[in-house]
Amino acid sequence: MLRAELMEALSTVAPALAGNNRIPILNHLWFRDGQLLALNHEFAISVPFQVEFRAAVPATLIDIVGPHTHDTVTLTHRDERLHVKIGGTTGSLSTMNREEFLFNMPNPKKPFPTPIKELVEAIRLCLASVGSDLAKPQATGITLEATGKTLNLYSTNRLTLTHCRVPLSELVADRPAVLSAAFSRQLCQMKGDIKFEIYDDHALASNDQGVILFGRLIEIDRPLDFPAVLKAHLPDGYQKSLVPIPKRLPLSLKLASAVHEENQDYASTKITCSKEIMSFLTRTDRGEVFDKFKAAGHPDVEVTLSCSLVENGLKPYDKMLATDRGMIMANGKGVYLVAAGS
Repeated sequence: MLRAELMEALSTVAPALAGNNRIPILNHLWFRDGQLLALNHEFAISVPFQVEFRAAVPATLIDIVGPHTHDTVTLTHRDERLHVKIGGTTGSLSTMNREEFLFNMPNPKKPFPTPIKELVEAIRLCLASVGSDLAKPQATGITLEATGKTLNLYSTNRLTLTHCRVPLSELVADRPAVLSAAFSRQLCQMKGDIKFEIYDDHALASNDQGVILFGRLIEIDRPLDFPAVLKAHLPDGYQKSLVPIPKRLPLSLKLASAVHEENQDYASTKITCSKEIMSFLTRTDRGEVFDKFKAAGHPDVEVTLSCSLVENGLKPYDKMLATDRGMIMANGKGVYLVAAGS
């Protein structure tokens, strides 16, 4: 077989390898039934690939084939070992073939009734607010919740919150579903004509190259009341007060970050707007930075928050509003909030 074709398949499924040996089967590449598949606790990836054997091969295969430049590679399986020949290199790897470990990748069925490009872009925006606190499972993923013919997407890490909306072409179940961050990141990297599906306990994405991405939904006992949180942080009629993001803002945020400790998320920047002049004063143990610029149309306000969190979510948005509750950034697709005092 061609080495390039093998490496393309291996590279496609490699993100689903567990990366540790606590459960060995999750760090193996499955060759079976015309598929190459890898899986971990959160998601699985499969790609069409034909071989004349059925076995689970250690991820070490990637380390053997990857560095080579030879055009072809031969894989043969016998005596529970995979024998590899590529150029002047030969090797063999112990394989697993225990049927009880096999995961059956579901076949794509009916696409979810929403524009896939808009959905993927909304998921990409929501990734900015995904948390890591395992004690709050819903906050570690992206919540999808239908209201009529609108699909709302939410994410929060306590310090920030992102909310996006995409249209639905038909009514769907209104119970919330939570995508894992790992599945969501892989979905955002998929290429080609993508189809997305969601079921009671998993989500599925596939493309026209035959790649299938499976993700287990995060189980939640008591769903977060995202509409209530939004209402608490978004002033009534805030949309009318949004102003175009000043060209100077990215520089002001970068200057403020210069005195921040690495990964510092606590509030250290005082933002003041008076008579359409916005100033940023940042004080930390590392030093102090002050900057100001024209913010045409922005109302007077004073608020303290983390400039690094504002900077993290800045890029996709074109409008902003600082309030005594925090910073709001918005575009036609979503809203990103940074809480005051964060």
